[in-house]
Amino acid sequence: VILRSSRFYTLAGILVNDDVKTQFENEYKKIMTVYFSRFPNLPDSFKLHFNSLRMQKKFPYDSLTEKERLSLENDVLTTILNLNCNVMSITLDLDFHYRQYQNPIWPVALALLYALQRFEDFKKQNSMDGFVIFEKFTNSMRDKVNKEWKKLQDITKFPKPNPWPDLNLVHNGDPYKEPILAYADFFGFIPYFRKKAIGDWNTFTQKYPNFYERNFVSWNAEYPN
Repeated sequence: VILRSSRFYTLAGILVNDDVKTQFENEYKKIMTVYFSRFPNLPDSFKLHFNSLRMQKKFPYDSLTEKERLSLENDVLTTILNLNCNVMSITLDLDFHYRQYQNPIWPVALALLYALQRFEDFKKQNSMDGFVIFEKFTNSMRDKVNKEWKKLQDITKFPKPNPWPDLNLVHNGDPYKEPILAYADFFGFIPYFRKKAIGDWNTFTQKYPNFYERNFVSWNAEYPN
């Protein structure tokens, strides 16, 4: 989540196993049927996107009533709350980030490093395997993250994770084929809006591993804390 002139950047994700991922996909189909089946010309490239819903400027969001928009948002977020999953969010204060450092690291690369560090720790602690689906993680984006990570590795004072996360764990996610990405998009605005003093936050704290732990352990990480 990063909006124009935004002070904050939030990288958010949902941790699921294969069975729960299928449940998310089934719920997504139901939501699409309830709210969009009356639009026969819906393009194949359409996907649920929270900011488009919120701004209601583009088809088909501009054709939904206010009641429908609120109900759609509630259905998506309730699905996340009801299914057996965990959530993660890394929120960076961009104002602090760009003022604090002479050559700031690209926020996406820094947030992804923090997210992967937590994911690797979770897998190790629970003897699990897994990978990350990142929406539109193109080759050029991967190259940029790698370059930014190399800068971090050369900074003596930067607290380096051991081992350093493996970027090969991150797969390029097609938002039109992976409904779980739409849920992650909607969820990402919960911690983002919390930083803007808007939105319902408390209901989601139960979904975070180590929520009340220290910032470098909690799956709700906010920098600076």
